[in-house]
Amino acid sequence: MMIILYSQLFANGCHNNYINSQSQAIGELAWSKPIYAKDKDKAEARLLITGDNYVIVDGMKQIFAFNKEGEYLWNRPKWFGSLVVLRDDLVYYTSASRKTRMEAVDLNNNIQLEDFWIPNVSENSYLVLFEPIKDGLIAQVQFTGGPSQLGKGFIVYKIRKGGLGFEWSRSYDDEESPLLPLVCIDKNILVTTTQNEVLVFGLDRQEKEPEPVARFPLPIGNDTSWVSCGMDSSLFWAGFEKSTAVLAVTDFKGSAKWRWQTSRRPGNEKNKPLFHLSSLLIEFFY
Repeated sequence: MMIILYSQLFANGCHNNYINSQSQAIGELAWSKPIYAKDKDKAEARLLITGDNYVIVDGMKQIFAFNKEGEYLWNRPKWFGSLVVLRDDLVYYTSASRKTRMEAVDLNNNIQLEDFWIPNVSENSYLVLFEPIKDGLIAQVQFTGGPSQLGKGFIVYKIRKGGLGFEWSRSYDDEESPLLPLVCIDKNILVTTTQNEVLVFGLDRQEKEPEPVARFPLPIGNDTSWVSCGMDSSLFWAGFEKSTAVLAVTDFKGSAKWRWQTSRRPGNEKNKPLFHLSSLLIEFFY
Protein backbone atom coordinates (compact mmCIF):
# COMPACT_ATOMS: atom_id res chain seq x y z
CA MET A 1 0.00 0.00 0.00
CA MET A 2 2.83 2.40 0.76
CA ILE A 3 4.27 1.99 -2.75
CA ILE A 4 0.87 2.82 -4.21
CA LEU A 5 0.77 5.96 -2.09
CA TYR A 6 4.26 7.00 -3.18
CA SER A 7 3.50 6.40 -6.85
CA GLN A 8 0.22 8.29 -6.63
CA LEU A 9 1.73 11.39 -5.07
CA PHE A 10 4.69 11.51 -7.42
CA ALA A 11 2.41 11.02 -10.43
CA ASN A 12 0.16 13.86 -9.30
CA GLY A 13 3.28 15.99 -8.99
CA CYS A 14 3.93 15.36 -12.72
CA HIS A 15 7.04 13.23 -12.06
CA ASN A 16 5.85 10.95 -14.83
CA ASN A 17 8.58 11.14 -17.47
CA TYR A 18 11.93 9.42 -17.96
CA ILE A 19 14.99 9.78 -20.22
CA ASN A 20 15.53 6.78 -22.47
CA SER A 21 19.32 7.09 -22.71
CA GLN A 22 22.52 6.21 -20.90
CA SER A 23 23.88 9.12 -18.89
CA GLN A 24 27.65 9.68 -18.80
CA ALA A 25 27.43 11.67 -15.57
CA ILE A 26 29.08 10.32 -12.42
CA GLY A 27 26.91 11.11 -9.44
CA GLU A 28 28.34 12.26 -6.13
CA LEU A 29 26.58 12.58 -2.82
CA ALA A 30 25.73 16.27 -2.36
CA TRP A 31 24.70 16.05 1.31
CA SER A 32 23.07 13.84 3.89
CA LYS A 33 21.38 14.71 7.17
CA PRO A 34 20.08 12.63 10.07
CA ILE A 35 16.46 13.31 11.05
CA TYR A 36 15.50 13.53 14.71
CA ALA A 37 11.99 13.62 16.11
CA LYS A 38 10.94 15.59 19.15
CA ASP A 39 10.64 13.98 22.58
CA LYS A 40 10.61 10.19 22.42
CA ASP A 41 8.93 9.85 19.03
CA LYS A 42 10.67 7.82 16.39
CA ALA A 43 11.59 9.80 13.26
CA GLU A 44 10.32 8.08 10.11
CA ALA A 45 10.57 9.21 6.50
CA ARG A 46 7.72 8.00 4.30
CA LEU A 47 8.03 10.33 1.35
CA LEU A 48 10.18 13.15 -0.03
CA ILE A 49 8.23 16.09 -1.46
CA THR A 50 10.48 18.47 -3.36
CA GLY A 51 10.14 22.06 -4.52
CA ASP A 52 12.59 24.35 -6.30
CA ASN A 53 14.48 25.21 -3.11
CA TYR A 54 13.05 22.87 -0.48
CA VAL A 55 12.87 19.23 0.51
CA ILE A 56 9.89 18.29 2.66
CA VAL A 57 10.15 14.94 4.46
CA ASP A 58 6.78 13.39 5.26
CA GLY A 59 7.04 11.23 8.38
CA MET A 60 4.38 9.27 10.22
CA LYS A 61 3.90 11.94 12.93
CA GLN A 62 5.96 14.89 11.78
CA ILE A 63 6.95 17.02 8.80
CA PHE A 64 10.63 17.96 8.36
CA ALA A 65 11.92 20.72 6.06
CA PHE A 66 15.39 21.22 4.54
CA ASN A 67 16.67 23.65 1.95
CA LYS A 68 18.36 22.43 -1.23
CA GLU A 69 21.80 22.71 0.40
CA GLY A 70 20.74 20.29 3.12
CA GLU A 71 20.32 22.84 5.91
CA TYR A 72 17.70 21.74 8.44
CA LEU A 73 14.96 24.38 8.67
CA TRP A 74 12.06 23.21 10.84
CA ASN A 75 9.70 20.41 11.77
CA ARG A 76 6.03 20.33 12.69
CA PRO A 77 3.72 17.61 14.09
CA LYS A 78 0.79 16.24 12.10
CA TRP A 79 -1.90 13.59 12.51
CA PHE A 80 -0.42 10.09 12.52
CA GLY A 81 -0.09 8.59 9.04
CA SER A 82 -1.95 11.40 7.28
CA LEU A 83 -1.05 12.85 3.89
CA VAL A 84 1.07 15.93 3.23
CA VAL A 85 0.67 18.09 0.10
CA LEU A 86 3.02 20.83 -1.14
CA ARG A 87 1.22 23.29 -3.40
CA ASP A 88 1.82 26.94 -4.29
CA ASP A 89 4.53 27.28 -1.62
CA LEU A 90 2.21 26.03 1.13
CA VAL A 91 2.51 22.72 3.01
CA TYR A 92 -0.93 21.25 3.77
CA TYR A 93 -1.47 18.57 6.43
CA THR A 94 -3.95 17.30 9.00
CA SER A 95 -3.73 18.85 12.45
CA ALA A 96 -1.80 16.83 15.03
CA SER A 97 -4.51 17.49 17.62
CA ARG A 98 -7.64 16.99 15.51
CA LYS A 99 -8.00 14.83 12.41
CA THR A 100 -11.05 16.88 11.41
CA ARG A 101 -8.93 19.98 10.73
CA MET A 102 -6.71 20.85 7.77
CA GLU A 103 -3.81 23.23 8.39
CA ALA A 104 -1.19 24.81 6.14
CA VAL A 105 2.14 26.52 6.74
CA ASP A 106 4.35 28.48 4.38
CA LEU A 107 7.89 27.34 3.68
CA ASN A 108 9.12 29.33 6.68
CA ASN A 109 6.80 27.36 8.99
CA ASN A 110 4.35 30.22 9.53
CA ILE A 111 0.72 29.14 9.90
CA GLN A 112 -1.42 30.29 6.98
CA LEU A 113 -4.47 28.11 7.55
CA GLU A 114 -5.58 26.44 10.77
CA ASP A 115 -9.35 26.43 11.03
CA PHE A 116 -10.44 24.50 7.95
CA TRP A 117 -12.88 21.80 9.06
CA ILE A 118 -12.78 18.45 7.22
CA PRO A 119 -16.34 17.02 7.23
CA ASN A 120 -17.27 13.38 7.83
CA VAL A 121 -13.96 12.39 9.44
CA SER A 122 -14.68 10.53 12.67
CA GLU A 123 -13.71 7.52 14.76
CA ASN A 124 -15.28 5.24 12.15
CA SER A 125 -13.98 6.98 9.03
CA TYR A 126 -10.75 8.22 7.50
CA LEU A 127 -9.49 10.37 4.62
CA VAL A 128 -8.67 8.49 1.43
CA LEU A 129 -8.21 11.58 -0.77
CA PHE A 130 -6.82 14.87 0.58
CA GLU A 131 -6.55 17.48 -2.19
CA PRO A 132 -6.29 21.16 -1.22
CA ILE A 133 -7.53 23.70 -3.73
CA LYS A 134 -7.58 27.49 -3.49
CA ASP A 135 -9.49 28.26 -0.26
CA GLY A 136 -10.97 24.80 -0.20
CA LEU A 137 -10.66 21.03 -0.30
CA ILE A 138 -11.64 18.07 -2.45
CA ALA A 139 -11.82 14.90 -0.41
CA GLN A 140 -12.97 11.31 -0.23
CA VAL A 141 -13.84 9.80 3.12
CA GLN A 142 -14.21 6.06 3.71
CA PHE A 143 -16.63 4.85 6.40
CA THR A 144 -15.62 1.59 8.05
CA GLY A 145 -18.84 0.84 9.92
CA GLY A 146 -19.21 0.66 13.67
CA PRO A 147 -21.64 1.37 16.52
CA SER A 148 -22.70 4.69 14.98
CA GLN A 149 -22.70 3.50 11.36
CA LEU A 150 -25.09 1.20 9.54
CA GLY A 151 -22.34 -0.08 7.28
CA LYS A 152 -19.37 0.81 5.18
CA GLY A 153 -19.44 3.29 2.32
CA PHE A 154 -17.69 6.39 1.04
CA ILE A 155 -18.42 10.01 0.18
CA VAL A 156 -16.64 12.33 -2.28
CA TYR A 157 -17.10 16.07 -1.94
CA LYS A 158 -15.90 19.60 -2.60
CA ILE A 159 -16.05 22.34 0.05
CA ARG A 160 -14.75 25.88 0.40
CA LYS A 161 -13.47 27.67 3.48
CA GLY A 162 -16.24 29.58 5.19
CA GLY A 163 -18.95 27.88 3.15
CA LEU A 164 -22.03 26.31 4.71
CA GLY A 165 -22.02 22.65 3.77
CA PHE A 166 -20.75 21.05 0.59
CA GLU A 167 -20.52 22.71 -2.80
CA TRP A 168 -21.31 19.22 -3.99
CA SER A 169 -21.09 15.69 -2.62
CA ARG A 170 -21.91 12.14 -3.64
CA SER A 171 -22.25 9.13 -1.34
CA TYR A 172 -21.98 5.42 -2.13
CA ASP A 173 -23.28 2.94 0.43
CA ASP A 174 -21.74 -0.49 1.01
CA GLU A 175 -18.79 0.40 -1.23
CA GLU A 176 -15.09 1.06 -0.92
CA SER A 177 -12.42 2.19 -3.36
CA PRO A 178 -9.81 -0.45 -4.18
CA LEU A 179 -7.63 2.28 -5.77
CA LEU A 180 -6.43 5.60 -4.43
CA PRO A 181 -8.56 8.31 -6.05
CA LEU A 182 -6.89 11.21 -7.82
CA VAL A 183 -7.62 14.77 -8.91
CA CYS A 184 -6.44 15.82 -12.37
CA ILE A 185 -6.22 19.57 -11.88
CA ASP A 186 -5.54 20.39 -15.55
CA LYS A 187 -8.65 18.47 -16.61
CA ASN A 188 -10.72 19.65 -13.61
CA ILE A 189 -11.90 16.16 -12.70
CA LEU A 190 -11.86 13.70 -9.83
CA VAL A 191 -11.34 10.02 -10.67
CA THR A 192 -12.42 7.46 -8.10
CA THR A 193 -13.64 3.87 -8.16
CA THR A 194 -16.05 1.47 -6.57
CA GLN A 195 -15.15 -2.20 -6.42
CA ASN A 196 -16.48 -2.66 -9.96
CA GLU A 197 -16.35 0.59 -11.90
CA VAL A 198 -14.63 3.93 -12.45
CA LEU A 199 -16.43 7.16 -11.53
CA VAL A 200 -15.33 10.49 -13.05
CA PHE A 201 -16.67 13.72 -11.50
CA GLY A 202 -16.36 17.27 -12.81
CA LEU A 203 -15.02 19.50 -10.04
CA ASP A 204 -17.16 22.54 -10.86
CA ARG A 205 -20.56 20.88 -11.04
CA GLN A 206 -23.48 23.03 -9.91
CA GLU A 207 -25.69 20.21 -8.63
CA LYS A 208 -25.50 19.42 -4.92
CA GLU A 209 -25.46 15.67 -5.64
CA PRO A 210 -24.07 15.34 -9.18
CA GLU A 211 -23.97 12.22 -11.26
CA PRO A 212 -20.52 11.25 -12.61
CA VAL A 213 -19.72 12.79 -15.99
CA ALA A 214 -18.42 9.34 -16.99
CA ARG A 215 -18.48 5.83 -15.57
CA PHE A 216 -17.03 2.62 -16.97
CA PRO A 217 -15.76 -0.80 -15.79
CA LEU A 218 -12.33 -1.07 -14.20
CA PRO A 219 -9.97 -1.52 -17.19
CA ILE A 220 -8.19 -4.55 -15.70
CA GLY A 221 -11.15 -5.84 -13.72
CA ASN A 222 -10.82 -6.70 -10.04
CA ASP A 223 -7.03 -6.85 -10.36
CA THR A 224 -6.73 -3.15 -11.27
CA SER A 225 -4.27 -1.79 -8.69
CA TRP A 226 -3.32 1.78 -9.57
CA VAL A 227 -4.33 4.79 -11.68
CA SER A 228 -2.65 8.05 -12.68
CA CYS A 229 -3.52 10.84 -15.09
CA GLY A 230 -1.28 11.94 -17.93
CA MET A 231 -0.57 15.42 -19.24
CA ASP A 232 -3.03 14.84 -22.07
CA SER A 233 -6.45 13.21 -21.78
CA SER A 234 -5.09 9.82 -20.71
CA LEU A 235 -5.62 7.68 -17.64
CA PHE A 236 -2.93 5.08 -16.93
CA TRP A 237 -3.98 1.86 -15.16
CA ALA A 238 -1.73 -0.84 -13.70
CA GLY A 239 -2.73 -4.29 -12.52
CA PHE A 240 -2.58 -8.01 -13.22
CA GLU A 241 -4.24 -10.48 -15.52
CA LYS A 242 -3.63 -14.16 -14.81
CA SER A 243 0.14 -14.67 -15.01
CA THR A 244 1.03 -11.25 -16.45
CA ALA A 245 1.30 -7.62 -15.32
CA VAL A 246 -0.70 -5.10 -17.33
CA LEU A 247 -0.47 -1.40 -18.14
CA ALA A 248 -3.65 -0.09 -19.80
CA VAL A 249 -4.36 3.42 -21.07
CA THR A 250 -7.84 4.92 -21.56
CA ASP A 251 -9.32 8.36 -22.04
CA PHE A 252 -11.50 9.94 -19.35
CA LYS A 253 -14.59 8.27 -20.76
CA GLY A 254 -13.10 4.80 -20.63
CA SER A 255 -12.27 4.27 -24.30
CA ALA A 256 -9.14 2.13 -24.65
CA LYS A 257 -6.05 3.77 -26.19
CA TRP A 258 -3.44 1.06 -25.83
CA ARG A 259 -2.49 -1.85 -23.62
CA TRP A 260 0.82 -3.50 -22.71
CA GLN A 261 1.47 -6.82 -20.93
CA THR A 262 4.54 -8.50 -19.55
CA SER A 263 5.39 -12.03 -20.56
CA ARG A 264 5.21 -13.07 -16.90
CA ARG A 265 3.94 -11.76 -13.60
CA PRO A 266 6.63 -10.11 -11.41
CA GLY A 267 6.91 -11.39 -7.87
CA ASN A 268 4.31 -13.74 -6.43
CA GLU A 269 0.94 -13.59 -4.73
CA LYS A 270 2.47 -13.49 -1.27
CA ASN A 271 4.58 -10.43 -2.09
CA LYS A 272 2.07 -8.72 -4.36
CA PRO A 273 1.08 -5.81 -2.04
CA LEU A 274 4.71 -4.71 -1.63
CA PHE A 275 6.37 -5.42 -4.94
CA HIS A 276 3.86 -5.47 -7.78
CA LEU A 277 4.08 -1.81 -8.81
CA SER A 278 7.85 -1.44 -8.63
CA SER A 279 8.36 -4.68 -10.55
CA LEU A 280 5.86 -3.66 -13.22
CA LEU A 281 7.39 -0.22 -13.74
CA ILE A 282 10.96 -1.53 -13.77
CA GLU A 283 10.11 -4.10 -16.41
CA PHE A 284 8.14 -1.53 -18.43
CA PHE A 285 10.90 1.08 -18.48
CA TYR A 286 13.87 -1.23 -18.93
